[in-house]
Amino acid sequence: MIEEKQILHDTHYGLDIYAHILRKYYPDEIVIELSGKTCKLTRNPFNEDKMTLNIRNQDWVFQFEDVELPDFKGNPFDFAAFHFQLSDQELLQKINEEMNLLIGEPKGFYTNKKSKVQVPEVTANLPKFSYFRCPVTNYDTPQK
Repeated sequence: MIEEKQILHDTHYGLDIYAHILRKYYPDEIVIELSGKTCKLTRNPFNEDKMTLNIRNQDWVFQFEDVELPDFKGNPFDFAAFHFQLSDQELLQKINEEMNLLIGEPKGFYTNKKSKVQVPEVTANLPKFSYFRCPVTNYDTPQK
């Protein structure tokens, strides 16, 4: 079971959730500019892409609000619920999956989980080289 507290810890108090979702709407733009505990106004995909979304840190959780829509405000999970159209544990599971947070999965070197990265094995045509230790000298006898 995934808890909101775990996700907030792994997403910089929820700021990464906003960035992840906003990048889906605006992939070629800088979506969040943080200065201290407040972000500059950014585009709101739920208000006709206007620069009205205000994100700021309140009590160690980044909250959002729209300057034009008084009812459009909440925490990162409320924002994610608008985007994913999910709620409760389904929403937390979707955030965990989308952002590759790996909450609830075993971590460590000795887990039996296979890596998702495919690395081809290199066995043919290995380079050959010589290794010499210093000082390198010539011990051949001179030709007569």
